[in-house]
Amino acid sequence: IDPYVTDAAVANVFATNPNGICGASAEIAVVISNQGTSAISNGSLTWQIGNGTPTTVNFTSNDLGANGNADTVLFLVTGLTAGTNNITVNLTAINGSTPDENACNDQKTIVLETTGAAGFTTNIVVDVVPNCGTQNGQVSLNVTGGQAPFTYVLGETSQSSPTFNNIGSGSYNYSITDDQGCTTSGVYNLVADVVVELTPAPQNATCFGSQNGSVSLTASGGTAPYLYSANGTDFVSSNNFSNLGAGLYNFFTQDANGCQGSVAVNITQPNALTLNAIPTMISCNGGSDGSITAAAQGGTSPYTYSVDGNNFGTSAVFSNLGVGTYTVTTKDANNCSQTFQTSITQPAAIVFNAFSTASTGNDGTISMSASGGSTPYTFSINGINYFGGSFFSGLAPGEYTCYVRDNKGCIQTTTITVEETANLSDLTIELHEVILYPNPNNGIFELEVKGVKGASVECRLFNVNGIEVSQFTLSATNGQIKKTMELSPKLAAGSYFFGVYNGEKAVVKQFVKQ
Repeated sequence: IDPYVTDAAVANVFATNPNGICGASAEIAVVISNQGTSAISNGSLTWQIGNGTPTTVNFTSNDLGANGNADTVLFLVTGLTAGTNNITVNLTAINGSTPDENACNDQKTIVLETTGAAGFTTNIVVDVVPNCGTQNGQVSLNVTGGQAPFTYVLGETSQSSPTFNNIGSGSYNYSITDDQGCTTSGVYNLVADVVVELTPAPQNATCFGSQNGSVSLTASGGTAPYLYSANGTDFVSSNNFSNLGAGLYNFFTQDANGCQGSVAVNITQPNALTLNAIPTMISCNGGSDGSITAAAQGGTSPYTYSVDGNNFGTSAVFSNLGVGTYTVTTKDANNCSQTFQTSITQPAAIVFNAFSTASTGNDGTISMSASGGSTPYTFSINGINYFGGSFFSGLAPGEYTCYVRDNKGCIQTTTITVEETANLSDLTIELHEVILYPNPNNGIFELEVKGVKGASVECRLFNVNGIEVSQFTLSATNGQIKKTMELSPKLAAGSYFFGVYNGEKAVVKQFVKQ
């Protein structure tokens, strides 16, 4: 029978470990034989465990160029379970053809027996404890169970004997592999016969951000004298380390035989010291009743405070202060300091004026005006009874002390005289005549003023309670004013006082709005 043109056969399938399989995976070898007349350069196969899902393996080859040539494809089978595993291998494509011309020789099944996981345990015995700084220790990796022979690995050393000599102290990775490929591994810390201990006595940083922390170290165990280091390399005889900021430090000690010990030390610091200062302004211009209230946080309590940087006390309130800028300082229990600058202000000085009109007996008036200080104002002509109105009428001739009191209780005074006159012609030589008509009126009236000195007069309208309801300026022409006045319709009917003020002269007219 003539051979096929393209024909690959699965000649053999076997596990590469002849001594058995350990664990859930194994390397499998598939021998592919060229049974056709054309060269085979690539192909694919599948493997599956029992009735499981097939897994595809692609391969290439330079050894299948002629009939009778063979090549081996290696791959890893995973998902094995302890016991019997049926592994089926099937050729699925050759040189891109699926399947090849002869499918009768494309499949083969083998049986693999596996032990599952490693079936042995390890007991590590230190036969000889190493001296500090020397390589004179001895360790044995003793095995129970498994399939001999074993391969032992400790650190970088691999050998068939379980006993390792010339071992120094330290941490070692170890593993043991039996003849079936089962492996157990771990990490073992071999401790020297001398343990040098290091006990720290730290002093934390006193202020946030300061570098004044320190630590005193005490070594024990080993052989004196001891040396100390902050980096494990440079050793000194002093056991004190200073100028430390907040942070985690590792310190080391070494005894006379070179045995070392170490300790971690955490240097802490208090929270940042902060300060706030709230000023209270002076009540009256020129006074000294201002105050500052300070409040510190962070650092280490208790706190002390100062407004001059020299005299400190526990009180955080500073009183009887005049206007100006102050630097408040606080110190905590560790003498850490913080400052805060603030200013105490004062209201503007009260500017107070009073104007009077002459009296023929009991019809004199005084009108007052104020600015500065803290509004609103109240007014008085006896210093006892204060009113919201700044206009006082029905006054007898005489000298009056006028008072204004602002919202903070600041008082300003001025003295004014209500002149005595027999008739209206004696009022003033400047304001010869002030005429307001008709009177009564319906809120619209004519105003005539003669004898004005300067370019204008100040006009003020008061209600019967002396409360100013309007203030305005009228311009004069050739010393005279003639103008039609119209009151706001919002003003209620009643009695009003209309004052005309020209420099130090004033005339007040009472009229009735109907």
